[in-house]
Amino acid sequence: MKERGNIVKISEIAEAVDGRVVCGESYPAGWQEREIEFGFSSDLMSETIRTAAIADIACVLLVRNKHATGDMKSLAAEYGMVLIESGISMFRASALLHDRGLKPVY
Repeated sequence: MKERGNIVKISEIAEAVDGRVVCGESYPAGWQEREIEFGFSSDLMSETIRTAAIADIACVLLVRNKHATGDMKSLAAEYGMVLIESGISMFRASALLHDRGLKPVY
């Protein structure tokens, strides 16, 4: 059984990692308030959005100055997924989000 974590809003995730929303900013009002309880890290760039959609993931954070391609943004929009880009490392992002209360998926 997963340990319950704190609820963190997508807007708080973007703020914590000094991130920039690159897909989702035009969604109907309220996307910033979507609540996230669990997180995980992966370096699966080429299939990130499709994998996230299958897993019913609401938000994907790209780190280390990786940028979402046009295809990634289109696919994320199709699934109603928020994409955030950040210049920090995956290690640092994981630590910051854990400190905010996100619990790991394992």
